Amino acid sequence: MLDDLVAFITSVIWNPDGSQIAAIGGGVRIWNVITDDFIDRLPCGLCNAIAWSSDGRWIAASDLGGELAGAVHIYNPQSGAIYRDIITGIRSVSQVAWNTDNQTLAVLGEENIQLWDITSGERLATIDDQGRTMAWSPDGTQLAVGHVDGTITIWEREEQD
Repeated sequence: MLDDLVAFITSVIWNPDGSQIAAIGGGVRIWNVITDDFIDRLPCGLCNAIAWSSDGRWIAASDLGGELAGAVHIYNPQSGAIYRDIITGIRSVSQVAWNTDNQTLAVLGEENIQLWDITSGERLATIDDQGRTMAWSPDGTQLAVGHVDGTITIWEREEQD
């Protein structure tokens, strides 16, 4: 059992090769699942959404608390360092999702979805969609957004303004 005296875990993700798990609980915590060893605790105020890039280089975690409320932290899980803080301006980020290019991050908020280039830190697009969940297509050209009314909207990457 993976344990580090965490009071509660709110989200869990695997790294792409299946050797590590990251979880939100008192920050972002990383364990080696092969050895059951605790690896690192990455600082995050009140995290609620987390995603690991498909190449394993980045972890994105949204922060709802403190002076960086609404920010998405981009971590290097190998070093434990924050690579970049993306200041979204979104009060409540409910999901983050990496595109297959491992450079574009979709950030789902209450009022819209924002696409960010993590290398430059620039917002690439804002999609006027109040979805509740989202996922990139395997080729990274479409973003599917699920809604509380049971519908799914599919956005083509070039349609995003």
